[in-house]
Amino acid sequence: MSSVQQTLRGKVLLQGIGLHTGESVAVSLHPAPVDHGVRFICGGDPDARSVEAHVQHVVDTRLATSIGDQVWRVSTIEHLLSAL
Repeated sequence: MSSVQQTLRGKVLLQGIGLHTGESVAVSLHPAPVDHGVRFICGGDPDARSVEAHVQHVVDTRLATSIGDQVWRVSTIEHLLSAL
């Protein structure tokens, strides 16, 4: 099976209010190299933890899809992933 890969032309910055938390949030999207896949990186984490957007990393599906680990998570990723 062949797949067609695409990436962003340039960096995209978004800011707003979190859908379920009501807190201020910011997201930056960056172009990625071939076969990198979609990864979420916690910008406020000193260890720069990251997690691949993959079903094996789903930690919760109540109200939204959340991926992460024992330390942090990213929620409502399904909206961004469907737009991409």
